Amino acid sequence: MNCCAALVASTNPHKQHANAMLACIERTPGAPKRKAVLAKVRQLLGKLEEGATSENRSEQSE
Repeated sequence: MNCCAALVASTNPHKQHANAMLACIERTPGAPKRKAVLAKVRQLLGKLEEGATSENRSEQSE
């Protein structure tokens, strides 16, 4: 699951590329469901945004 989500997240912000990656994943036997991959992608991207926000705060306070 994490690998699939990382692959899709790496296409951000290119939605067409993300859709193509999801289509490839869906064709793979035993692959996680599209909804599950997208939920994990949202989680990963949220963590990236939180990290960027935290870094910006620490830079501003220095």
